Amino acid sequence: MILVRTAIGTAAVLLLTGLWAGWASAADECHLTRAAEFTFAPSSTARVGIPVGIDGHEELFLVDTGGFVSMIAAATAQKLDLHQKAVNPNVVALMADGTRLDHYVTIGTLAIGPAQLHHRNLLVWPGSKEDSSTGGTLAPDVLGVFDLDFDFAARHLNFFLQKHCPGHVVYWASHYGTVPFTSSKVEGWIRVKVQLDGKDVGAILDTGASDTVLGAGQAESLFGIVADSLEKTMADGSAITPPDLGVHRFNTLSFGDVTVGNPFIVITRDAAQEAYERHNRGNKLLSDPLNGPAAVGMPLIIGMNVLSKLHLYIAYGEKMLYVTAAGAGQAPPPPAAASD
Repeated sequence: MILVRTAIGTAAVLLLTGLWAGWASAADECHLTRAAEFTFAPSSTARVGIPVGIDGHEELFLVDTGGFVSMIAAATAQKLDLHQKAVNPNVVALMADGTRLDHYVTIGTLAIGPAQLHHRNLLVWPGSKEDSSTGGTLAPDVLGVFDLDFDFAARHLNFFLQKHCPGHVVYWASHYGTVPFTSSKVEGWIRVKVQLDGKDVGAILDTGASDTVLGAGQAESLFGIVADSLEKTMADGSAITPPDLGVHRFNTLSFGDVTVGNPFIVITRDAAQEAYERHNRGNKLLSDPLNGPAAVGMPLIIGMNVLSKLHLYIAYGEKMLYVTAAGAGQAPPPPAAASD
């Protein structure tokens, strides 16, 4: 996830090769039209990796619903000999761990299955220490063009066109939950209200995060959880590292009528906010609530340790989530759109 106030321009042209006829017919009917489908690439963090074309070269990119702007790993940019340009110094782009991103590249064509986006700007980031094979990330500036259907039990991802009747998307089960979400044109994050141990909490769905994370301030104010009471090892037995303070196992995390039991949640400092304030120290506008710069505050970040227990359809066009437990139902996905 990136927490950013302003970003470089990302205007692009979208071409859906061979799908225009399918788009037109789908607009008049309540059928889903699949634009692309993928099986998740293996990942040590259980995150969602798919092959993406970068100027004709195939690279593994993470599908990051909690990102701000799509990114390319520095090693991938160097391998493809892409010219790196400095981001406007007035733009502050920060990773969730506080790392500042200050370069970007412009690529000719980014291809996701049959979809092609031209002259796309990608931020350059150091790369993933957890998975060195990752070549980049797809964030909502790209993902929001489609609806996304995550079948985590089958490790399958469908990209659907948004031209369908509202509410006619759940093909795999007869019973499901619905959760409305908000998503601004600036950031594109999927913001929802969930219930954590019975309390309403604002959250962001982040397929780019391995773990579910809650800021220390909310942990203490809402649940009375302080750093001294936290476990100091992760679920896999690894030690906690800063800015994380520890972990806490809650009882329930509910998405409408669908509940995940005993979620394991990391409690952390808001490193991005702290880094933002360091970068803007001395700026007289920093404390101006109306005109001053401000990083986006840290909500509950729902990562893959929770999301992987669900079958999740993100209807970006409707701003609605459709949710069941992973593996619910047995209906196959609808057929792919016919191509020319």
